[in-house]
Amino acid sequence: MIAIFEKPADDERQHLKALFVKGRVDGQPMTKILVDGGAAINIMSYAVYRKLGKGDQDLTKTDMMLKAMCLRSREPYALS
Repeated sequence: MIAIFEKPADDERQHLKALFVKGRVDGQPMTKILVDGGAAINIMSYAVYRKLGKGDQDLTKTDMMLKAMCLRSREPYALS
């Protein structure tokens, strides 16, 4: 998967909130890509993943377990 980002304009770089940029993922335009340099993992919602034309056959099951702040566990999938 290839991601291309557009450089934000000067007035878009002055922020105290979360930084979102516009870009393309596999040639598809994305209007809100969250930039988080401190993240240990990168997460893409399943809805966005499907909009990119990807399906379950493109995922790889992992043995990692993610815990949310509410301590609910989920089994993640990784892009192959």
